[in-house]
Formats: sequence, structure tokens, C-alpha cells
Amino acid sequence: MNTGIHRFIFIPLLVIFLFGACERPEEDILKMMPDNTNLLFENEYVRVLNITLDPGDSQPLHMGGKRLIYALTNYTINYYQPEDTTEITWNKGGIHWHESGIHAVDNIGETIADYLVIERKQAALPEFTKPTDEEIPTLAETGFSIEVFENEHARVCRVTLPAVEIIPEHFGPPRLIYSLSDYKILYTAEAKDSVEKEFQKGDFHWHPAGMHSVENIGEETAEYLIFAFLQ
Repeated sequence: MNTGIHRFIFIPLLVIFLFGACERPEEDILKMMPDNTNLLFENEYVRVLNITLDPGDSQPLHMGGKRLIYALTNYTINYYQPEDTTEITWNKGGIHWHESGIHAVDNIGETIADYLVIERKQAALPEFTKPTDEEIPTLAETGFSIEVFENEHARVCRVTLPAVEIIPEHFGPPRLIYSLSDYKILYTAEAKDSVEKEFQKGDFHWHPAGMHSVENIGEETAEYLIFAFLQ
């Protein structure tokens, strides 16, 4: 997947001015820019924000935690950090990771910058043990998923499950699900507890680690992203 085009621009005086003007930036962009930032989901492990910046809009300096960014539109920004300024063009569907740190963003393009921030909170994930049985398929081996991002912190997969198809029982780490379409599924955990669930495009829900299977019992293809956290 083409995630973006980077051009590094070093503007020492501008960076010094921006970061010198605010020695203690607010930590929560949701409080600083409530008109541009919406809270979509939160539990003790993750928080999901939807940020929209019109052309010419700027974020103030703020602290961001460890986070995945998912682009909902094509956009071009200046991304400010204490060390440098980077001009970046992101394409819709692009995914990238940021370590925690102070930063600011300017939308310098001609399109709305619309993106999701999937922020990993400080609470430790519950301990889990991945099965070692070689006969248990991985999600990728089921044929309904492709991996679109991975690093030591997280893995992102895109699932496309046609109507009446079944993803057989497999193991999943702690994960956030983001619906890309409307769909209806039968979700079976640990081969015993089956629940019918309906989701709409844009929904989020969380699953703990565990064995499970998924059957598309609706009439439309189920499409969703899995943001699986590894630490």
C-alpha cells in the first residue's frame, strides 16, 4: 500500500520559534481543538480520535501518545517536531506509526486532512498465550485477510469476508475492529459462545485475546480493519 510521500524540510528558526513559544503544551488535543477533534472510541487500552483540518488549518503544539494514524482522505501536511519539520503527503488508506512526543500539524494542501488517531494508552494489556498448535490457522492463512501494516507495537489487517463465508477458528491478540462497511456476522468465541452482531460503517469495537471464528450471515460483504496490539 502506498502510504505517503515524504519531503524533509529543515526550518530551524521556525521550529525554535514554535517550540520556544510553548514550553508546556497541553497534553490533550481533544480539549484544545474540540471543533476539529471527535472522540470515537475509548477504553482502558486505546483511544480513537477523528481529526479534520481544513486547508490552512493548524494544530497547536501538543503531546501525543504512541499511536497509529489511518488516513481517511488524501492530504498534505507540515509535521513539526522539536528536531525538524517534515512535509508529508498521505494517501487515503495509508497507515503509519508515531512514537509519543510533542508535535504540531499544519494542513498545507488543498484538501481536507481527515484521519483517525488510534492511540495506545498506558494500561498494560492483559497477559495472553498464543496457541502453538500448528493445525490452528492464522488469520492470513484463512484467505480473507491481508496485512497492511506491522511493527513491534501493532499489526493492522484488512478483512474482506463475502456473504455466507466463514473464517474458521483462529487466534487473535487484543484488538480494535473498525468497520469499513455495514455487515452482520455470527461471532463464536472459544468454539462455544455464538453471538449475532450487526455493525455499521464507522463502528469500533474491542476484543480481548482469544480463539474465535466469524461467519458472515448477512447479504453484503463484511469489510473491516483489525488493529491488533502486540504490547
